[in-house]
Amino acid sequence: RSFYVKPGDNKTPELTIINGEKLKKMVVMIGSHIDDEYVNTPVVDIFGNVSNAYGYALDNTLVNVEVNGVPANVEKKAFSTANIPLTEGANRIKVTARAEGFKPDEDEITLNLDTVPPVITIAAPADRQLITDSSFSVSGSVDETPYLVNVTTGEHTWYARLDGRNFSVSINREDLVPGYNTLEVTARDL
Repeated sequence: RSFYVKPGDNKTPELTIINGEKLKKMVVMIGSHIDDEYVNTPVVDIFGNVSNAYGYALDNTLVNVEVNGVPANVEKKAFSTANIPLTEGANRIKVTARAEGFKPDEDEITLNLDTVPPVITIAAPADRQLITDSSFSVSGSVDETPYLVNVTTGEHTWYARLDGRNFSVSINREDLVPGYNTLEVTARDL
């Protein structure tokens, strides 16, 4: 499991005076996603932590947390909200926490919605090419930088070697059945 440490000055929390009122420091932090993360679902759940400056729950204090203006559920140190809609491309997620006697705090990240599948171009082998060598290469490119490309035929799956947007994999002819074989190339960008 990964986590994100919110940058800070690591100093002992001090009181802040706003309009003559002494306010204690609170910290809100998004834990469900990291900044500039790519997702492929148009609706996400956002959760994280809200606490005093020492990491403890805000005792006997009514805490209000909003995610992009939508009220979140708060229980002890955790907040959560479901079904935050995203649009294709970059989406700003802003969490704001308020509590009586505390200085409000915010955390923001960008989530990138990418629902468009990558486009694959197969360079080799050619369609209906006769394979006579003991092994051959399946190669091509993807219009987006993929993190996974696999080639499947029948019961066999091979994971391609990636070089930026290009891929290649070597296949032994003995792994195929005599006659026509269909190769399926799949690329994942998320």
